[in-house]
Amino acid sequence: MPLITREETHEALDALYDNLALSQARLLAHFPSLASLPDLAERGQRLRAILLEAIETLRPSRRAPFGSRESRACDVLTARYVERLPIPIMMDQLALGRRQVFRDLTQAEEKLAQVLSTWAEGAAPAPELPRSTVDSLSSELAILATQPAPLHLGEVVAEALSLIAPLATKRGVTVAAAPIVSDDLLLADRAILKQLLVQVLSWAIQRAAKGPVKLATSTSENNLAVTVLFSPAGPDEEPQRIAEVQHVAQHDRIDLLIEETKGICQVTMRLRRSRPVTVLVAEDNPGAVELYRRYLSGGAWDVQHLAEPRLAFEVARRMRPDVVLLDIMMPKMDGWSVLQSLRQHEETRDLPVIVCSVIQDEELSQALGAAACLKKPVSQGDLLAALHRCLAQRRTGG
Repeated sequence: MPLITREETHEALDALYDNLALSQARLLAHFPSLASLPDLAERGQRLRAILLEAIETLRPSRRAPFGSRESRACDVLTARYVERLPIPIMMDQLALGRRQVFRDLTQAEEKLAQVLSTWAEGAAPAPELPRSTVDSLSSELAILATQPAPLHLGEVVAEALSLIAPLATKRGVTVAAAPIVSDDLLLADRAILKQLLVQVLSWAIQRAAKGPVKLATSTSENNLAVTVLFSPAGPDEEPQRIAEVQHVAQHDRIDLLIEETKGICQVTMRLRRSRPVTVLVAEDNPGAVELYRRYLSGGAWDVQHLAEPRLAFEVARRMRPDVVLLDIMMPKMDGWSVLQSLRQHEETRDLPVIVCSVIQDEELSQALGAAACLKKPVSQGDLLAALHRCLAQRRTGG
């Protein structure tokens, strides 16, 4: 694992808001893809984003008082470098002497350097896959048509642990999973994420020597991370296996880093956080709205109801929902007119609209710009499938 020094980290932190200085920081030597960017401003901005995210990883998962032992590293780095507070003000806020503040800053910078070292490019380069394997994996992934959606990490981890339990029992290896530190949503394809977890855990169990395979999670402002730790019995005799897993992870925009040092192997998967998907339901039937709420319960969806169709454009413009569910048979203004109005205004022209009605006219729906047309009564499976298609198309620009 490349070792990033505290001095390199301190230099970059000192230049946190100076793009020119940051673009020339020694820390960039550990991130070649950033160092090669020709635009100095973009180079500085990208490195600043990495530093800010790394600082957030030091924040404890549970709320802790400002300046407490648990949150001290994150708090002093934020106060000094993010908020640019002078040392005397930090002394006052933390109720500490000057020497202790500098001591805490030094220790926090060392911790931050350790975090950055695990993120450094080349921390564990994957073995190069044969071209035939890459082509085969790429073809299979293209056919798979991944559908990233908001989901809870704990549910996927539980399913993966259940699947690998028989292998762990056969090998006599204990899998010790710490409680999930966050119930926040993340954005990923559920099937692919589960398979990645299964393959990483299977690889770890089959390579593990004495001691358990440990699974833990951590959280930062934009990411959730899953870490698998174990002591390998020896060199990896099948490096292509984990290289294939990394290739699949890269396809789904999941960072999968492997570090092996001093008899410990650590696999880290960094996953993107997600906010709930906002679904605006333009529907005059309270029973239908309640049905959609039941279908979309569980935290991944934020269902907002609009009973007055004449307000659809204004509400959609202000709310900026991710998807609109639109009834056709409504008083005062029919759904076709609402759909036409949404498509005529630039602010709502690209908003995905799913028509849900007893009137089944797919050709007219498509002609007016609907993304999908579902016939009432709508099933949960059909609704979820249509929503996921809309979200996937919107993300890819399709």
